[in-house]
Amino acid sequence: MNALPTTTSRHVLAQGRLARRRFGAAIGIFLAISAPAVIGRDVAFEDLGDPPAPAADAPLPARQRDVQARLERLEARMAQLITMLSETEPDKADRLSEGLDFAGRERLRARANELVSALESGRYGEADAQQQALLERLNQLLQMLTSPISGLERLREARERLEAAKRALRELSDEETRHLYFTGRAADELKAEGNAADSGGNPEAEGEARAQLRQLEGMQRSTRDRASEALEKMRVGRSAEESTPGAAPLEQAAESMGRAADRLAEGGAQEAQGEQQESLKALQKAMNEVEDALRQLRKDEKEETLDALTARLRRMIESEEAALASIDPLEDTQPSQWSEAQLGRAQEGAQSHEKAQAECDLALRILRDEGTTVAAPALLDQVSFDMRLVGDALAKPEVTRMATGTLRDVIALLQAFLEAAEAERDQMSENQQPSQGQQQANQQRSPLLPRSAELKLLRFAQARINDRTRTEFESALVPNMELFDRLAARQEQLADQARRLNERGEQ
Repeated sequence: MNALPTTTSRHVLAQGRLARRRFGAAIGIFLAISAPAVIGRDVAFEDLGDPPAPAADAPLPARQRDVQARLERLEARMAQLITMLSETEPDKADRLSEGLDFAGRERLRARANELVSALESGRYGEADAQQQALLERLNQLLQMLTSPISGLERLREARERLEAAKRALRELSDEETRHLYFTGRAADELKAEGNAADSGGNPEAEGEARAQLRQLEGMQRSTRDRASEALEKMRVGRSAEESTPGAAPLEQAAESMGRAADRLAEGGAQEAQGEQQESLKALQKAMNEVEDALRQLRKDEKEETLDALTARLRRMIESEEAALASIDPLEDTQPSQWSEAQLGRAQEGAQSHEKAQAECDLALRILRDEGTTVAAPALLDQVSFDMRLVGDALAKPEVTRMATGTLRDVIALLQAFLEAAEAERDQMSENQQPSQGQQQANQQRSPLLPRSAELKLLRFAQARINDRTRTEFESALVPNMELFDRLAARQEQLADQARRLNERGEQ
């Protein structure tokens, strides 16, 4: 006999209704933001079999299973849309991919399944806690899907704002240093003229020195105004309660600059020097605060980028391995002689490969936007080119030895990429001795992958070319000139990438 509902179980019932409403809203908003991208195009979702919602008086576990099923369908549709939008609207595809990464990382489907199990066994207190945790993560997913910018873009924009603030602070410091120098010279001249005046000196020279002070006053006020403008830019988009790195000392520097200008107007060059020295100290403090914030932002951005890249690489490898498993038995067979089952395998392979192509486009965009690596984007671009060749063959449909061999090369290079990205991410997480690239992080962005990792990728790609050339030469009865031409062009590209990487290392 089932236990009567307790206060806790009634709370879970109420929370369950709230969860379904919120999750329904999440699905609605997701479809709303994705619909404009496919309106007017010949696009159809794969039939995911949307069953009718359970009745309002259905048992709570049944209604929770409905939420679980909706979550599974949502993830499946997100994956389909990533493929459809990767070329035409990469921004939306990237946002969906980020949401899919989050769903996998936070185990949303597993959490929903655990919640159903807790409800079915009557563990209502545990179910309540699990539902709260699931709701929190669903809300985060909803924010990702509806946010105008991705997490990576948000970090990048914050870093670029701080870098601009750092440049502005450096320019202000250079200006103030020049003011201090010329104010010191003017103070020395005034002192010398004062001593000369005691002996009946040159009043004209003293007048010129005071005119110079008035000129310095104008320059000092101009620098103070630029400091105030820089302060306003630093605070744009931040609430009054939100701390802005470098803002407080910059405000102090601007005040000292204003007082220095006042002292110059009064003819007090020595007093102005004291205020200028105070402003320089405040500017240095502001630069230190900005640099500390930049260092953390660069680390966060790099970690986020590596997480996004590794997630895409894993999905690419999974899809390409599935594609190879589907088409490998069909190698060098005639499509006209395929059975219905063989044709189905070819179609499955083509669909898996298409998913990998979409993920590759997004991964390549990450590397290009990130912009600190030399060989990695070029190598992944070569992978993308090879993927298109395989995709063209599968679209015919045609499964040749060149197609399956190219697909094996693609998988091998993707695995090498994944190992390099995971190694760098693990090193950051363990906070061990910084890698070659991370050692430069104090003053500039460290490369996403260290130079040693890029060199390793180049060597791996070179080894694959050598192996492929030897294998084809030894096994082919008739030389495949198309393949050899492509391998020769690839060899030239690798040499150019190695040269560019070497030039970057010498800078």
